[in-house]
Amino acid sequence: FTYFPNPANDVVNISAKIEMTTIAVYNITGQLLYNRNINAMDSKVDISAFSTGTYFFKLKFGDKEANFKIIKN
Repeated sequence: FTYFPNPANDVVNISAKIEMTTIAVYNITGQLLYNRNINAMDSKVDISAFSTGTYFFKLKFGDKEANFKIIKN
């Protein structure tokens, strides 16, 4: 999968070669801020309302998971 931009201001674009089932976003303290079932290979996550800082994304692909972090400007 790929994601961009990083750092981001408004929207994070995520693309995968297999279908993503869920996207979740957590702040640095582990609080869940965003959770959506998507069942798609491409998605956009709007982080414009989030404060400046670091956020952790968790993608689910059926029974597999992937994690990455985004810096919000």
